[in-house]
Amino acid sequence: MSPVLRASLALLVASVVITTGWLARWQYGRHQDRVARNAIYLAGRELPPVDLTARPADTPSLDGRLLVATGRFDPTGEVLLRGRVRGASPGLHVATPLLLEGEGGVVWVERGFVAAPDATTPTGPVPPPDTGVVRVTGVGMAIPVTDDAGQPLVRGADTTWRRLDRAVLTARRAGSLPTYLLLDGDAGGPGRLPTVEPPALDEGPHFSYAVQWIGIGLAALAFGIIALRPRGGPGRPPPLAAP
Repeated sequence: MSPVLRASLALLVASVVITTGWLARWQYGRHQDRVARNAIYLAGRELPPVDLTARPADTPSLDGRLLVATGRFDPTGEVLLRGRVRGASPGLHVATPLLLEGEGGVVWVERGFVAAPDATTPTGPVPPPDTGVVRVTGVGMAIPVTDDAGQPLVRGADTTWRRLDRAVLTARRAGSLPTYLLLDGDAGGPGRLPTVEPPALDEGPHFSYAVQWIGIGLAALAFGIIALRPRGGPGRPPPLAAP
């Protein structure tokens, strides 16, 4: 093998090992984040419900807590989240601001699912929420802080988002809490929308992905060692003859 080819192969093997190591670390980090998130929500289930209209100022976190909210929906600020699936049906999730009574403020309520063949454009008008004062219950979920404003997509007169974004929701409704309310699956849901299932509290596939990337990196390293190890050449002395 020529020196140039050996150097190129060594560089390729090193690149693969470094890349797979980075990917394994990234997947393991996602695994740890998911384990930590599950711990938060499991702990929240053991705590009493929080009434958002009279919550104590020192409430440390609403993530994973059972929330109770009383107020009036404002459908003019509604947000549609594209790319969702319920069963085998594509569609969108509908998030609507609820203007809280009592201490005031706004909590966003992910109140249900609407069908859309392309998971972006509803087949008809989105059913409005109940009017007047309503009382809803559900699980508190942290509103993400993204670096892409939740990936808004404008199609015709409608705008949809890939995911919620804290800055977007705060700009649409001042006083928005950093936690949204995912309606309880048994609540039926204002506006008669099918409610959204909460995220599964399993560890997901990230740990197995990390192991797979480590395996690929080790295989590439083994290949490099075998391919690049010195072999006999013209300068190597011939083997001794048997006596």
